[in-house]
Amino acid sequence: MSAKAVDKLPEGNQWAYEIKWDGYRLEAIKLLEQVQLFSRKAKDLTTDFPEVRRSVATVKATSATIDGEIVVLDEQGRPSFQGLQRRSRRAGPIVYYAFDLLHLDGVDLTGLPLSKRKEKLKAILQGSKVLYSENIPGDLEVIIEHVRQLELEGIAAKRQDSRYLPGKSDGWFKLQLKKQQEFVIGGYRPEGRTFDCVVVGVYEKGQLKFSGKVRAGFNRFNRAKLLQLMRCFET
Repeated sequence: MSAKAVDKLPEGNQWAYEIKWDGYRLEAIKLLEQVQLFSRKAKDLTTDFPEVRRSVATVKATSATIDGEIVVLDEQGRPSFQGLQRRSRRAGPIVYYAFDLLHLDGVDLTGLPLSKRKEKLKAILQGSKVLYSENIPGDLEVIIEHVRQLELEGIAAKRQDSRYLPGKSDGWFKLQLKKQQEFVIGGYRPEGRTFDCVVVGVYEKGQLKFSGKVRAGFNRFNRAKLLQLMRCFET
């Protein structure tokens, strides 16, 4: 389930607000002692994030499917997407923030309202090493101002009665608050006839410095067009 990007979040008692974490969206599946991790495109990332696998293994459930975000925390305790991209040289630990629960001990929970799913999620995370993404109480304007001051990425608004539905719906919205920056495409990683990601950087004192890899935001049309353009500049 994805959140729709908006310029203004909805208000009212039927809405719950959460931090929009600056990391990798990840689905964690636990069955007894075994844990598997998958990206939004169902890519198996189990071996890529052993710390997260070990954390999910501590969850108090025989089986569970958890939705959340992998985040690297910097020295100030804030999420650092650049640190996550460079996780071999990261400034802080990798953590997993869980914000939804799809299945628990063989029972499908996707038809339950979000408030009930989060209630069950919080219970199974007690005493585990997985972090719970708490709802933020208070007035929306005050929440936005505090999140902005903390220089966090943004805020998600979710209807408390929303069921878990694939794709984007009117149950989840997101507001981007973090400052934006333009990057230079320095290369790409080939994958078959297309590319897996583009490698981007910024200029510092006349030198192009690596900033990270970008996979999200491409569809079939713009991916093909961008690949054609990048091939014109290959050296």
